[in-house]
Amino acid sequence: MATDDGLNAADAGALIRQRRKERGLTQEQLVERTGLSSQSYLSALEKGRYHIGRSEHFPAVARELHLSEEDVRAISPGSVITLHRHPQPDQHSAASRGYRVPDAPLTPIPDELTEAAALFGGSPEFAGLREHRWQAWMASVPHRKRPATPGEWLDFYMRVKDTVDPPEIAH
Repeated sequence: MATDDGLNAADAGALIRQRRKERGLTQEQLVERTGLSSQSYLSALEKGRYHIGRSEHFPAVARELHLSEEDVRAISPGSVITLHRHPQPDQHSAASRGYRVPDAPLTPIPDELTEAAALFGGSPEFAGLREHRWQAWMASVPHRKRPATPGEWLDFYMRVKDTVDPPEIAH
């Protein structure tokens, strides 16, 4: 039920759960992608034990779930959250939109990432996986749970490819 202060905790949580499921994400995936402290905390938010609109993680959750401005205002009317709309990949590069990734130290490229490049890199939408700069950058990024299979590396690449422009790294 909505009030002048927005949806109550239970209804806001139900909306978040609905949007998460619409995006095909598990609770674990949403926790990993947004920096939420734990899956049990997300569960408590979705069940309305805590109000998502008052969580410091609300902006990250809103962006990851691609909440509409209407959803954000329903959950927390006073919130000001910049919701990034992802342009079509051929419209602009990440660099042209102002993203810059700091230079990262050289890190060995995991065999599973190399395998992901071999398995999926032939497809135009995954072509970046074949680029050394992408592989080096992806290997150097700290992960809560480091990708362990070619499929997990592909999933990580798909999450960041439109917002990151890795620097050229010498071989």
